[in-house]
Amino acid sequence: METPPAGGPPQGERRRHTRTGLSAPARLAGPAGWDLPGTANAIGFGGAFFVPEAADPPVPAAGEAAILTLHAPEADGPIVFTCRVAHASPEGIGLKFLATDPAGFERFADLIVLGAEDSGHLVEELRVSPTFAVATGEGLRRALD
Repeated sequence: METPPAGGPPQGERRRHTRTGLSAPARLAGPAGWDLPGTANAIGFGGAFFVPEAADPPVPAAGEAAILTLHAPEADGPIVFTCRVAHASPEGIGLKFLATDPAGFERFADLIVLGAEDSGHLVEELRVSPTFAVATGEGLRRALD
Protein backbone atom coordinates (compact mmCIF):
# COMPACT_ATOMS: atom_id res chain seq x y z
CA MET A 1 0.00 0.00 0.00
CA GLU A 2 1.45 3.36 -1.01
CA THR A 3 1.35 6.37 1.28
CA PRO A 4 2.37 9.65 -0.33
CA PRO A 5 1.78 12.76 1.79
CA ALA A 6 -1.89 13.37 2.58
CA GLY A 7 -3.26 16.69 1.52
CA GLY A 8 -6.45 18.60 1.22
CA PRO A 9 -8.49 18.65 -1.93
CA PRO A 10 -6.95 20.37 -4.96
CA GLN A 11 -8.01 23.97 -5.38
CA GLY A 12 -11.55 24.18 -6.72
CA GLU A 13 -12.62 20.72 -5.52
CA ARG A 14 -15.60 20.28 -3.22
CA ARG A 15 -14.29 17.44 -1.09
CA ARG A 16 -14.84 17.79 2.64
CA HIS A 17 -12.36 15.06 3.52
CA THR A 18 -8.70 14.54 2.87
CA ARG A 19 -7.93 11.83 0.36
CA THR A 20 -4.83 9.88 1.26
CA GLY A 21 -2.35 8.24 -1.06
CA LEU A 22 -3.52 4.85 0.18
CA SER A 23 -4.60 2.26 -2.34
CA ALA A 24 -5.92 -1.27 -1.88
CA PRO A 25 -7.21 -4.18 -3.94
CA ALA A 26 -10.99 -3.89 -4.12
CA ARG A 27 -14.17 -5.14 -5.71
CA LEU A 28 -17.09 -2.92 -6.77
CA ALA A 29 -20.55 -4.41 -7.32
CA GLY A 30 -23.80 -2.82 -8.40
CA PRO A 31 -27.47 -3.77 -8.32
CA ALA A 32 -27.52 -4.08 -12.13
CA GLY A 33 -25.34 -7.19 -11.74
CA TRP A 34 -21.92 -5.79 -12.57
CA ASP A 35 -19.07 -6.94 -10.33
CA LEU A 36 -15.66 -5.43 -11.01
CA PRO A 37 -12.27 -6.31 -9.53
CA GLY A 38 -9.82 -3.43 -9.35
CA THR A 39 -8.03 -1.02 -7.05
CA ALA A 40 -9.38 1.67 -4.75
CA ASN A 41 -7.11 4.75 -4.73
CA ALA A 42 -7.16 8.12 -2.99
CA ILE A 43 -9.03 6.51 -0.10
CA GLY A 44 -10.38 8.86 2.55
CA PHE A 45 -13.19 9.09 5.07
CA GLY A 46 -15.50 10.52 2.41
CA GLY A 47 -14.89 8.05 -0.38
CA ALA A 48 -12.42 6.63 -2.88
CA PHE A 49 -11.57 6.43 -6.57
CA PHE A 50 -12.03 2.94 -7.97
CA VAL A 51 -9.98 1.85 -10.99
CA PRO A 52 -11.35 -1.34 -12.62
CA GLU A 53 -9.00 -4.03 -13.92
CA ALA A 54 -11.15 -4.65 -17.00
CA ALA A 55 -10.15 -2.87 -20.21
CA ASP A 56 -13.76 -1.96 -21.09
CA PRO A 57 -15.75 -2.05 -17.83
CA PRO A 58 -19.42 -1.15 -17.48
CA VAL A 59 -19.67 2.52 -16.50
CA PRO A 60 -22.32 3.13 -13.83
CA ALA A 61 -24.30 6.35 -13.81
CA ALA A 62 -23.68 9.08 -11.25
CA GLY A 63 -25.97 8.49 -8.28
CA GLU A 64 -26.08 4.72 -8.78
CA ALA A 65 -25.81 2.53 -5.67
CA ALA A 66 -22.81 0.25 -5.24
CA ILE A 67 -20.99 -1.96 -2.75
CA LEU A 68 -17.22 -1.47 -2.41
CA THR A 69 -15.21 -4.20 -0.70
CA LEU A 70 -11.66 -3.23 0.23
CA HIS A 71 -9.15 -6.06 0.63
CA ALA A 72 -6.26 -4.13 2.16
CA PRO A 73 -3.52 -6.52 3.28
CA GLU A 74 -2.97 -4.36 6.37
CA ALA A 75 -6.60 -4.65 7.50
CA ASP A 76 -7.81 -7.55 9.60
CA GLY A 77 -10.41 -8.66 7.05
CA PRO A 78 -12.44 -7.04 4.27
CA ILE A 79 -14.00 -3.60 4.68
CA VAL A 80 -17.40 -3.29 3.00
CA PHE A 81 -19.04 0.05 2.22
CA THR A 82 -22.40 0.89 0.74
CA CYS A 83 -21.74 3.86 -1.51
CA ARG A 84 -23.01 6.05 -4.33
CA VAL A 85 -21.27 6.74 -7.60
CA ALA A 86 -20.21 10.40 -7.61
CA HIS A 87 -18.78 10.32 -11.15
CA ALA A 88 -17.67 7.63 -13.57
CA SER A 89 -15.73 7.08 -16.77
CA PRO A 90 -13.99 4.05 -18.29
CA GLU A 91 -10.82 5.15 -16.45
CA GLY A 92 -12.37 5.05 -12.98
CA ILE A 93 -15.28 5.60 -10.66
CA GLY A 94 -15.48 8.21 -7.91
CA LEU A 95 -17.36 6.86 -4.89
CA LYS A 96 -19.01 8.53 -1.91
CA PHE A 97 -19.16 6.29 1.15
CA LEU A 98 -22.58 5.96 2.79
CA ALA A 99 -22.22 3.26 5.45
CA THR A 100 -20.19 0.37 6.82
CA ASP A 101 -20.66 -2.01 9.73
CA PRO A 102 -18.96 -1.50 13.14
CA ALA A 103 -16.16 -4.01 12.43
CA GLY A 104 -15.54 -2.46 9.01
CA PHE A 105 -15.42 0.98 10.57
CA GLU A 106 -12.76 -0.12 13.07
CA ARG A 107 -10.65 -1.74 10.37
CA PHE A 108 -11.09 1.27 8.09
CA ALA A 109 -10.20 3.84 10.76
CA ASP A 110 -7.09 1.84 11.69
CA LEU A 111 -6.11 1.49 8.03
CA ILE A 112 -6.49 5.20 7.28
CA VAL A 113 -5.04 6.58 10.48
CA LEU A 114 -2.14 4.14 10.80
CA GLY A 115 -1.36 4.12 7.07
CA ALA A 116 -1.26 7.87 6.42
CA GLU A 117 1.48 10.37 7.16
CA ASP A 118 -0.88 13.07 8.47
CA SER A 119 -2.66 10.81 10.96
CA GLY A 120 -3.33 13.54 13.55
CA HIS A 121 -5.23 15.59 10.99
CA LEU A 122 -7.19 12.53 9.88
CA VAL A 123 -8.17 11.58 13.44
CA GLU A 124 -9.56 15.09 13.94
CA GLU A 125 -11.33 14.95 10.59
CA LEU A 126 -13.05 11.70 11.53
CA ARG A 127 -14.02 13.02 14.96
CA VAL A 128 -15.49 16.27 13.63
CA SER A 129 -17.24 15.30 10.41
CA PRO A 130 -17.65 11.67 9.44
CA THR A 131 -19.75 11.41 6.29
CA PHE A 132 -20.80 7.79 6.42
CA ALA A 133 -22.95 5.86 8.87
CA VAL A 134 -21.85 2.94 10.97
CA ALA A 135 -24.79 0.57 10.81
CA THR A 136 -25.77 -3.07 10.86
CA GLY A 137 -28.20 -5.19 8.86
CA GLU A 138 -31.21 -3.13 7.86
CA GLY A 139 -29.34 0.13 8.52
CA LEU A 140 -26.82 -0.75 5.82
CA ARG A 141 -29.62 -1.51 3.37
CA ARG A 142 -31.41 1.76 4.22
CA ALA A 143 -28.20 3.70 3.54
CA LEU A 144 -28.76 2.99 -0.15
CA ASP A 145 -32.37 4.23 -0.14
